[in-house]
Amino acid sequence: MNVGSPRYAALISCAVDGVDIAAAFAVGLGADVVVFASPHEHLRSAAAGYGATAVEAIGPDLGTFDVTVETSGVADALAAALRMTGPSGVCICTAGAVHRGGDVPVPVYEMYMNPVTFHTGWGHPRSVMDEPVALIADRLFDPLAIPGQAESEETRARA
Repeated sequence: MNVGSPRYAALISCAVDGVDIAAAFAVGLGADVVVFASPHEHLRSAAAGYGATAVEAIGPDLGTFDVTVETSGVADALAAALRMTGPSGVCICTAGAVHRGGDVPVPVYEMYMNPVTFHTGWGHPRSVMDEPVALIADRLFDPLAIPGQAESEETRARA
């Protein structure tokens, strides 16, 4: 499968519960292509339920993406995500603590030639919550409308 160069694409590499919701937001916010990679079937199944393409592992055959998110903590997965981030794309690594005590190879030259912006560090959700909350408040994004999400009483009442 090669996604080529869509208008907007996201790749999420994950090995922990809870991150599959990132696939839901990427799909719900209109990403043309969302690929969710995890060695865990239950996470792939959840992401597929949100409308993402679920794969067991990431690799160059998947193409390039505007946004890549690496949460698995596997050094090779981080290097692959950086290489799969498209020109002027953003790669986010939220698994920095997993790499504590060891150096992780980073393809700096490839990032320089591409170019790629790399973000890592402790998440500060309070500083970035305004935008997604505003989207929900303005009814531009309804997390309950994502395929695979359980309907709430309020959603059923609105129907």
